[in-house]
Amino acid sequence: MTHKGLKSTLFFCFAYLIALVASSCVDETDPNIWGPCPGPVDANLTDLEIYFSPYITESFATEDDTVSIENFRVNLNAEAEFVSEVRNSSFLPGNVYALSCAVAYNLLNVSQISIFLNEDFGTLSKDQNISDLFENYEEVALSDINDFTKFYQYLELNYVGDAANYSQMNIRTVVFLKNGSQIVVNSVSPKLKTD
Repeated sequence: MTHKGLKSTLFFCFAYLIALVASSCVDETDPNIWGPCPGPVDANLTDLEIYFSPYITESFATEDDTVSIENFRVNLNAEAEFVSEVRNSSFLPGNVYALSCAVAYNLLNVSQISIFLNEDFGTLSKDQNISDLFENYEEVALSDINDFTKFYQYLELNYVGDAANYSQMNIRTVVFLKNGSQIVVNSVSPKLKTD
């Protein structure tokens, strides 16, 4: 292969690689590939996982850990199924969002998400709905979230209630679906250090 042929081959390989990366970073081809993230995708929630922050030694906190109440968070990890296939108008393969774009769902089947106590917790009674004591980063209580048209895969909730030193919260997170069924996840928090 001649020097000119090698240069041409490398040029076309790099050009194709750049085109492939540029087209796979957006859902639909857009002249401004560095523009805003794609909008929410229609989906149905199929499952929910609960994790507790802080993230310690390469894993989330468990019921065996002791954490400061200031660092304690409940993290909801939504598993969803797309209602319709995400379109990729590019002629090139690949359908990946840019790293800075979090996947947002338009959850069509969810009417409400609530957190209940499975056991008494301080002055709070078993089976009590404590959704008003968990807030997102915008300080909106979980009990006030009723719009699931831009719901991100991960929702971090801060506990804003009181707790006794080294107490543990045994909770039941319930997703109420529009068809009348529920997704229920039981979990036990780490020990909450308040002093």
